[in-house]
Amino acid sequence: MDFFANQLFNGLKFRSLTVLDNHSHKCLGRTVRRFFNHLQTKEEDAPQIIQVGNGSEFEAKTLDKWAYASNTLFNFSMPGKPTDSPFIESFNRRFRDECLCTNWFLSLLDAEEKIES
Repeated sequence: MDFFANQLFNGLKFRSLTVLDNHSHKCLGRTVRRFFNHLQTKEEDAPQIIQVGNGSEFEAKTLDKWAYASNTLFNFSMPGKPTDSPFIESFNRRFRDECLCTNWFLSLLDAEEKIES
């Protein structure tokens, strides 16, 4: 799981989330709200361990509370070691090149629709 910073056409900044299943290499979600809403409705399907980067985004109390309630552990990557999570790093490069750099986002809703598709 990793976050991306991007911006709309008018300079408004937003973040998107990439979630990749390391076993199947399938992308499970790219918008924070939809991903965690899905997990909250299906807590029995919550993953046991989530590999995450070491950014400050993963220090949120709400995220920590969700992880505790769903009995999920976060496995943090070591700083400066992208080889700790090669699948998500490879996916993120393609996601940026093929989606974020090729689309012009007019609004947050427009960005969410284009990223999800």
